[in-house]
Amino acid sequence: MASPGAGQGDDLIRTSPDLTARWELAYDHYRRASEWARRAPENPDAAKDMARTSWEIAELWRALTGVPGLAWWMVSALRTAANAFDTQAMEWHERATRPPARPPMLPRLFIEKQG
Repeated sequence: MASPGAGQGDDLIRTSPDLTARWELAYDHYRRASEWARRAPENPDAAKDMARTSWEIAELWRALTGVPGLAWWMVSALRTAANAFDTQAMEWHERATRPPARPPMLPRLFIEKQG
């Protein structure tokens, strides 16, 4: 994974092959988890998967802040992205752990007995 350097023209900042592989795997999992959650919005297992995957992506955004040579604004943007994924993970976790919604109550019909 390469990122534009801090205003240095065509220079690139390179990550380790391990971090690049983890990033690609995590985003592939995120794509699949997102699709599952879209198809099954009330499924708590899909929500748990989205929470787990979002936390993993947040961790990887933070790992990128340790790449040598990044400009301060790039580190700040990476931290902001990590925080956004943390927030998303907490929202998915909440969705995964809340009790299922009760079906709406139907109005009772009162019928007087004739007779």
